[in-house]
Amino acid sequence: MRLASKKPKTISRRQKGAAWLLLSALFSVSLFYGYVGYETALNAVELRERAGRAQAAASVLSELETNYLSAKRAITLSLAYRDGFVDARFVTFITRKALGALAARNEI
Repeated sequence: MRLASKKPKTISRRQKGAAWLLLSALFSVSLFYGYVGYETALNAVELRERAGRAQAAASVLSELETNYLSAKRAITLSLAYRDGFVDARFVTFITRKALGALAARNEI
């Protein structure tokens, strides 16, 4: 048997360029993947915070609506007269020409 002589492999300049290009592309893609993951995590945290703020605002709104409805039930005609309100003697309606497409087609 003849032993094959082992020659050191030489890498051509073109192969080195291709290897560096692939490594650079892999590094760039991994950086982009990390950035997208980071932004996704930040968006998830922001979404959670906004959902909490929206729920708090809905709670405050519900409380204000309850107060409004209870105050509305307490206002009566006798209370209005007692506080100085009077009935209007003459009813006057203010008219004006409507603006927009409906007025142009005489649909109002």
